[in-house]
Amino acid sequence: MLSLDDGLNSYQRSLVAKEGQRDAFFKEWVEEQRRLHFQPREEAKYIIVYPMNSGLGNNLGILAEGVLLSMLTHRQLLSAFFLDS
Repeated sequence: MLSLDDGLNSYQRSLVAKEGQRDAFFKEWVEEQRRLHFQPREEAKYIIVYPMNSGLGNNLGILAEGVLLSMLTHRQLLSAFFLDS
C-alpha cells in the first residue's frame, strides 16, 4: 500500500493504485482464458477476431473490442492477427 510520505501527490497515488487494479484484472482475465482453453470442444464458446486490411490503429481497435467482448461474455478469444505475417 502507498503511504503519504512516498513523495507522490494524490493524482500520482491514484494512478499507481489504478495500475495495480488493472494488472490484477488482466491477470485474472488471462487465467480465465487458460481455463477456457482446456474446456471440452463441444462446450467451448469463442470470439473470433480477424485482421483487416487497414492501419495499425484500426486493427488495435478491433483487437481491443475482441478482448472486451471475450471478457464480458466469458468466451475464449481466438485471433489471427499474428498468424498472417
